Amino acid sequence: MSLIYEINIKVSLNILDDYLSWLDEHISEILDIDGFESAKIYKETSASSDFFAIIVHYSVSSKSALDSYFDNHAEALRQKGINRFGDKFSATRRILEQIN
Repeated sequence: MSLIYEINIKVSLNILDDYLSWLDEHISEILDIDGFESAKIYKETSASSDFFAIIVHYSVSSKSALDSYFDNHAEALRQKGINRFGDKFSATRRILEQIN
């Protein structure tokens, strides 16, 4: 069963270029983790002019692979972004499972 791990990110416009460069590196790190198969990056076209909205969809092979990511990698990888950008971005996450 394939899952989508979705990250919704709001980025301050004054760090956008730097953030996008960092995000490419961050996604590459995540795709090196077992079970992460691919990533697609979207921008939200209806977002406020106060920030830039990015959505990342990771295709993950299984719930156990995603659980392993949460247990072994998520905290350290998230902290890298916080250390670099502080409160100039925010992220929310959800897990999507296909039903048909």
